[in-house]
Amino acid sequence: MQCAKFEQRLHQLLDDRENIEQDEMLSGHAKKCEECRVVLQTQSRILAGLRSLPSPKREQDLGHRVLDQLRVDQRKRKNRRFAVLALAMAASLLIACCLSPETMFASDKTARD
Repeated sequence: MQCAKFEQRLHQLLDDRENIEQDEMLSGHAKKCEECRVVLQTQSRILAGLRSLPSPKREQDLGHRVLDQLRVDQRKRKNRRFAVLALAMAASLLIACCLSPETMFASDKTARD
């Protein structure tokens, strides 16, 4: 086995969550190749460390909390859209009032009086 195939097999076994320490092809190559032996030993130590960790507690209401947060986020987005729309309308009305002919002529009449 070549080192590239060793690495490929190692990754495949890790992806499939197989036991890399019991794979004969990996251990056979690792006996002959110092570099791959170090890689195999390192991966084995990492996996042993991960196995020794306590498994996280599954929260019963996690799904409900996620859905509640999604609903809150949706409401915030709707409120933001409403605020932007209201500001746009207010700005449009302000511009319309400032540019309307009556307003322009009214300021001329006041200046003449």
